[in-house]
Amino acid sequence: MSQLLRLLAVCSMTLPAGHAASSVSSELQFWSAHTVRNNDQVIKRFSIESRLKQKLSRRWQVQGTLALEHAHDDVGLGTVDTYDRQAKPLVSGGDTRLELRQLVLRYRKGKTSFSLGRQTFAWGVIDGYRVTDRLDPVRRRDFVFTEQKPERIPRWSARLRTTLEGYRVDLALIADSTVSQLPKQDSALLPTASRFTGGLPFSPAFEPSIELQTGRQSLTGAIKVSRRLRSGMDAAVLAFRGPDTEPVLAHRSGRVLLTFPKRTLLGGYLQQSLGDQVVRAEVAYLPDQRVNTGGGLGQERVRRWIAGVGADRWLAGKWFVLGQMTYDRIFSTNNRAVRPKEDVLATLRLQRRFLNDRGELKFESVNDLRKGDGYFASSLKWSFRQNIDLLAGGEWIYGADSGIFGQFEQQSRVWLKARIRI
Repeated sequence: MSQLLRLLAVCSMTLPAGHAASSVSSELQFWSAHTVRNNDQVIKRFSIESRLKQKLSRRWQVQGTLALEHAHDDVGLGTVDTYDRQAKPLVSGGDTRLELRQLVLRYRKGKTSFSLGRQTFAWGVIDGYRVTDRLDPVRRRDFVFTEQKPERIPRWSARLRTTLEGYRVDLALIADSTVSQLPKQDSALLPTASRFTGGLPFSPAFEPSIELQTGRQSLTGAIKVSRRLRSGMDAAVLAFRGPDTEPVLAHRSGRVLLTFPKRTLLGGYLQQSLGDQVVRAEVAYLPDQRVNTGGGLGQERVRRWIAGVGADRWLAGKWFVLGQMTYDRIFSTNNRAVRPKEDVLATLRLQRRFLNDRGELKFESVNDLRKGDGYFASSLKWSFRQNIDLLAGGEWIYGADSGIFGQFEQQSRVWLKARIRI
């Protein structure tokens, strides 16, 4: 099935832009980044992304996205070993990659839609940090230092959405073992903190193999039920079970492996709009989360709670402010887990548009309140002729080597981007 859909994607991308009931658009981007400490060029990346929307009939539509990337730098494009065999890039050699980012065949009738193909599931409401939004794998080649958070990786799946008695029901079956993409071993953004290495001291020779789930064990089933309450509040509950998209290390037959055991997530969220302000709360419970324990890459099954609250508001002068806090806690029986018992992250973001929205200024601060590390990011975007964007910015990263962010303190950087839409 996925081979047929991939062939359809390549054929669809060759349709002329003037084809009836179709739209084709492309975006070119160049990104260059230099470290603050020694002015090394750590990122030199060029990409072309083409998007197609093709209406096949009154009820049928196909959408596809094809991306060509080239990078010759210290970060690279990330490993492809975390991709399912049917989801690997069409071309992946050296510094160049051609990848099918999306391919969805969709049927819609009234309040019901069915989609089949390579797609994503954005089910959470907390911005940036994933509370219930853990169904999609994400790209970790740039860690979290990206414009879009998270950078989702689509998977081959079937999805049914409908409305029953005022309740919106979203069902998904994912038949794709792809997990979150990791940096390559020589990447400047390879995590080295002990919480990411199973408690083992990091060394350049530390290169675990990747073991993906196969067969029925690779399937993920998911359901979300949501409803707009009389007060205007959006409420949802959701559940899914399938392979974890984040790795747990194991030691077998003399080899170190990155494994992705099955886990269950139960959760829900509330979101309320109050004029120019939006407030939200989200919670997730994972009763069977696997974590590494100290000494010999041991594993333990723990109970994990994740919660987040946040609010954003438009202010006078086209200022936008967002604040949120997330709390991530595991309950371990032997207290030997490599990761801390709790992570507490706070985010503050300020944005302002000016000169008829041609310019945008953005500041963001993310802090681990438990460890005292974090990063501060700022950027300025200027748009020309509605199809050209120039951006300049940077990230200042601080903290101890053992911290989530502090491990990359040497990678504080400034960058430039140029985007052209065709």
